[in-house]
Amino acid sequence: MKLSSSELDLRRSPLSIFLPKKSYQFGSVEKLPVTPSKFRTTRSPERVKKNNSSTMRMLPARKRIALVAHDKRKGKLLQWTQKWREVLQGHDLLGTGTTSMWLRDQVGLEVEGLLSGPFGGDQQIGARIAEQRLDMLVFFWDPFDVMPHDSDVKALLRIATLYDVPIANNPITADFLITSPLMDQKVLCHLPDTKEWLASRKPTSSNKHNPQG
Repeated sequence: MKLSSSELDLRRSPLSIFLPKKSYQFGSVEKLPVTPSKFRTTRSPERVKKNNSSTMRMLPARKRIALVAHDKRKGKLLQWTQKWREVLQGHDLLGTGTTSMWLRDQVGLEVEGLLSGPFGGDQQIGARIAEQRLDMLVFFWDPFDVMPHDSDVKALLRIATLYDVPIANNPITADFLITSPLMDQKVLCHLPDTKEWLASRKPTSSNKHNPQG
């Protein structure tokens, strides 16, 4: 189908989004105009190259959520999970040590149990984030007490930030996340570009005798 020069100019203008959609024949393959979308909810595969500096992955509609709380914050997490029990049942949940046990026994949620935080539970969650097997972190950590595994807590928060995982550290932030319209949608998030980072670490004449790790 041939278009006049005036039609072509109009099709290329920003006003084209208000025009009725048409299909155009190119050889034997019919191509349809694509409507831009802020969030690509049907993109496949899950990991796609976005640009030269970052990689993207697709968070699934059914989220894999880690629920973690320090001892003096477990009561807050129990209240929060009871409040949002019906919503949480539509997602895959996991938790550390006694937190997961309390959520199963007192709230009635199906929660995969990991190790207790001081015994490596935080590191297990961090590993799942790095492996792209976790989509959201609800971590009510204690802002007053020093934990014996503080370095693990810091490492978990760091890796979650690095991999663009949504994090809630208190009930109101968790409320904002779970009520988001994106909660039950597929959403693209950023991943660190490990290849670019490794390339920047290659030894050069100036640093090959002074390695940084």
